Amino acid sequence: MSLRCAIIKIISYLALGVISSILVAWAFAYWQYADNQTPFNDSQQSILLHRYFPNADFEKANLHVPPTIYYAVGVNRVAERALTYTTTNATSYLVTIESAGFPCLCIQGERATQSSWYPPTAELDLNVRSWALRSRNGIAGADATLLPYGPLFPGLIINTLFYALLCWLLVSSPGAVKRYIRRRRKLCVRCGYPVGSSPTCTECGAPLPSKLT
Repeated sequence: MSLRCAIIKIISYLALGVISSILVAWAFAYWQYADNQTPFNDSQQSILLHRYFPNADFEKANLHVPPTIYYAVGVNRVAERALTYTTTNATSYLVTIESAGFPCLCIQGERATQSSWYPPTAELDLNVRSWALRSRNGIAGADATLLPYGPLFPGLIINTLFYALLCWLLVSSPGAVKRYIRRRRKLCVRCGYPVGSSPTCTECGAPLPSKLT
């Protein structure tokens, strides 16, 4: 195999690794329900709601759920929400940071929503490095599925190498098994023709290992 062919193969497997990493991460983000939760205690991160709603006074909110981590295999979600309501209306605020991937988290995106309940309307629907699929009630609100696409390192590199190796094994294994069987049966590993006493295959001209002749 020439150096050029080897480089093309390596690039191809790495490209397959990136694509596989993203598709697997989206599958976990779409189907996996993150029901385990733990308080978010990273002192270096500001309150999520204040990023997108700096003018809102959440200290006076009727309901305020502080940043919480919801997690499951292949999914990690940090969310903070608040609810303010009056006698005529209610406004819900939600900010979510979604990470997904397997075996490592490799993509991440954010989502901020502000919606009124009477009638149900989305006053703000902002997606940062993510796509939001519409929820069952037709409004891409708090229960919408989030598909992130922002790269998250070093997880993306690790997953890319993992799936590139997996793709290489899937492609190379059948040929390796076939060559092993032919070698055990004293056949040419290239074309499967019976090996005689010649140092090369009399059918295709491929050189033969000394132990087959």
